[in-house]
Amino acid sequence: MFRKKEWIAFIVAVLVMGFAFGFNDGRDSFVFGEWIVNMLWSFLMVAVILLVYQWSQKTVAKMNGFKTEFSLWSIDTFNWGWWRGFMVKQQKDLPYTFSFFGREITIKSFPIGVILSLVVTLVTNGHLFFLGVTHYGLMIKRAKRLGRKFINVTGYDEAKIAVSGPLSCVVLMVVLGLLNTQGTFTQMIIMCTWIALFNMIPFFQFDGGKIWNGARVIYVFGLVLIVAISVLVHFLDFMPLLLISVALAIAAAVIFFIKRHVEVKQ
Repeated sequence: MFRKKEWIAFIVAVLVMGFAFGFNDGRDSFVFGEWIVNMLWSFLMVAVILLVYQWSQKTVAKMNGFKTEFSLWSIDTFNWGWWRGFMVKQQKDLPYTFSFFGREITIKSFPIGVILSLVVTLVTNGHLFFLGVTHYGLMIKRAKRLGRKFINVTGYDEAKIAVSGPLSCVVLMVVLGLLNTQGTFTQMIIMCTWIALFNMIPFFQFDGGKIWNGARVIYVFGLVLIVAISVLVHFLDFMPLLLISVALAIAAAVIFFIKRHVEVKQ
């Protein structure tokens, strides 16, 4: 599923996000052994969630004639400015090559997501999380796109692929909720909730930004569905949970579509 470069990014993401979730184990006193065990469980749970997340996006991309490349969220410039209401790069600062003991080292990008996640975790003592660590790039398989109306990626295509990640967390939440009779999977359900909601933030580098820019009706549907299931999974059985959540998501999407259609006519 992953190439070597992607596996390296995956391992780093698991370690960083697992550290964020496991740093504060919620105990009144620090016991190193128990803290380590909690941290290892966090790594394992994050690994499962991210595998499902990325598998979903890769599968939907493949079905639509594309290929995703998983990577860490990084930047290649520290110089940004406003242009017609948009934040754009002024110039690239990276890649930057320097010599270290006679050996040339090239820094291609700065892993800002990793740095922000570690800083937020340490500053807040693990009470808050920054989970915008990962990112994906989209490549076209032109042979698979033949016969379609548009060869290149459309906003709708991008939105479908991006939203499949957060929605995979929703499916995982529901499955874990059905199995969570003894409270065994409560922590993992909470992790799924955080990861799904954080990636729905409509920031241009996150999946939420791609969904919002690509198809806003899909964004509204996905966001309401995720929020509804995240809340109701702790209180309802499977069928009521699914029916109520889907009904709320459809209602929100329809209202948004009608409101936007009326505004366009005016």
